[in-house]
Amino acid sequence: MHAAMLAAFEEYRRWPNPSSALRETVEHTHAAIVGGGVAVLEEGGRVVGCVRCAMRPGVDVKLSRLAVVPASRGRGVGAALVRFVEEHGRTHGCRVARAEARSEQPDNRGWWVRRGYRVVGYEDVYGVPRLRTRLEKALTGP
Repeated sequence: MHAAMLAAFEEYRRWPNPSSALRETVEHTHAAIVGGGVAVLEEGGRVVGCVRCAMRPGVDVKLSRLAVVPASRGRGVGAALVRFVEEHGRTHGCRVARAEARSEQPDNRGWWVRRGYRVVGYEDVYGVPRLRTRLEKALTGP
């Protein structure tokens, strides 16, 4: 899973403020899994996508580090992972799914919005204004 995440985030190393995912070790990834959870999609015994999730039953589920290896993009891997985590959250009474996207990656926000998420705010990160976009999706109702 760690190798797949690094492969997925590698293309963003060129950004002025690369993702902290690129500095993570296997130990960081393990700690994140133990402290929350993860959904992994495999093909032929290889991880092609993964997403971390932290759930507060009855409240919300937060998705982070959504990663799809470049060769598997455009085939619905990320969308399947997000749907899986959302459904898992629903079964535990979560009312909201929360996600974050790098604002400097123009396709990120649109990808989440097409899946029913709405922008709820921005955060300054590394001293860069509005670098992170915060998104939410209601998991209850029609």
